[in-house]
Amino acid sequence: MIKLKNIFRGIILSVLLLPLITSAKVTLENVDEVVKKLSPDLENVTLNMAKPTTPEEGDLNVNVYISNLIASDEYYTFGYYDTNTKKIILTINSMDYMPAHEEWDSQTHTQVQIDQKGWIKQYILTPTFNAPQSNNVASSIVSKLKKFDFTDLSTSYILEDLSLVNYYLTSNKSELTYPLAPARALKYTEVNKLYNGLDLTYFLTIGAGSQDESLMYESAFGPFGIFQNGSLVASTEAGIYLKRVIYIPSDTANNTDAYIAAAKKRIKDYVGENATIDIKLGGTLASLPEDSEDTEMPITGHDGNYYLITIGKRTYKFYLVKASADKLVNPTYDNKDTNTNIEVTSSDASVPLDTTLIVKNVNDASIKDKINTDNYVSYDISLYSEAKEASITKLANGKFLVKVPIPANLKGKTLTIYYIPTTGEIEEHTVTVSEDSDYATFETDHFSVYTLAEKVTKEETNETVEETKETTETKEETKKIKNPQTGDKVLIYVVTSLLSLMFIVASILVIKRV
Repeated sequence: MIKLKNIFRGIILSVLLLPLITSAKVTLENVDEVVKKLSPDLENVTLNMAKPTTPEEGDLNVNVYISNLIASDEYYTFGYYDTNTKKIILTINSMDYMPAHEEWDSQTHTQVQIDQKGWIKQYILTPTFNAPQSNNVASSIVSKLKKFDFTDLSTSYILEDLSLVNYYLTSNKSELTYPLAPARALKYTEVNKLYNGLDLTYFLTIGAGSQDESLMYESAFGPFGIFQNGSLVASTEAGIYLKRVIYIPSDTANNTDAYIAAAKKRIKDYVGENATIDIKLGGTLASLPEDSEDTEMPITGHDGNYYLITIGKRTYKFYLVKASADKLVNPTYDNKDTNTNIEVTSSDASVPLDTTLIVKNVNDASIKDKINTDNYVSYDISLYSEAKEASITKLANGKFLVKVPIPANLKGKTLTIYYIPTTGEIEEHTVTVSEDSDYATFETDHFSVYTLAEKVTKEETNETVEETKETTETKEETKKIKNPQTGDKVLIYVVTSLLSLMFIVASILVIKRV
């Protein structure tokens, strides 16, 4: 069983590798190239953070700062500031590293010497600290986090039931042994909403925890840092706990077949029939190795068995526990952009719960000509999942519900949503306006630029065209009267000349008669 030891003071983490972890691409021969990203000369380093004043700050802040910059799922990174020597002690070791040690051999009943495995390298760096300006927003986020206490892991952020299924289903490397996994897992909790829409990021590095294939749970905790433009602006400690339990209806019959059927129904109703999910009886909890059960937060109400649930390509040990209706809730992706107040929700399990909502205002003069109105507002809406390392652009079967604030110029108007592709016809979405007329909502299965606009009916468009035509014709007639053509002027002159000539001839005849 892997018990991650406290490494905040530079103690090297000793772990047994899971079978799924492959050898790191980074080797002892080229690890310097990793460190050069932090310290080009491998001797000096500039850290954009406040200078630590205590050993605790040196452990917490320097570790999360360095890990955020150069950590990888290929190796372990540990760094801290020694307030006595004024140096940064940085250690990097391979995923399979284990120091030479003795182990008890149950066959021979003797201590056996085990040789070192993997590689390890240490650097001593002279730091320069560039303290950033204080960030009240980041400090506010830290104040809203759970007050973590490593002696009470219930103060961790907990993933369980179908939220944990979503994490296992959508995260590329979910096991908390991976150095970047704790930060990924934390983004599947409510923490992800705290910084959404802000120019802030956060990172959780491993300080300690438990992870092993034999366990009924996983945990990791350590330094948590909030960053702005590469600077550490706030920090604390946080934990993530993967609680492997699936809740089933309280009226489920008391036999393993009924338990499996109830759990399978709940999961399939959430993830869909096409997802690779399987459940079978694993055995009794009593048959598991000692300490395999969830002793940190004991699970009650189980039937004494553990169940093997296959999610994608991995199989995990789970409890199945009867619970009241308030526990039988499907997780919903729900995130809000704090700058525009646009909100996106979806109950589709293919949407990772760590997904970040990104919204940008769009100013494109060509939109007006395409929708026949200048009364509109446009947004480029996108979603990005760090766990998938990809944008969530389209859902195969589900829908997103998008909630858009209605600006003053559109209130009281008949509204619609337009999606204007680069090619093809304009796509129109039905809009539902809230009772207070503050928000308009619509559904879509993909994201791009969307335009909330006053709906111009076909009749109104035709009337506008006719009015424009009439106005144009009137102007042309006026133009003709005011500005007759050259031929018309010649005719007027000829007629006038003839009349004058006739008048002169008539006058002469009268004179002669007299």
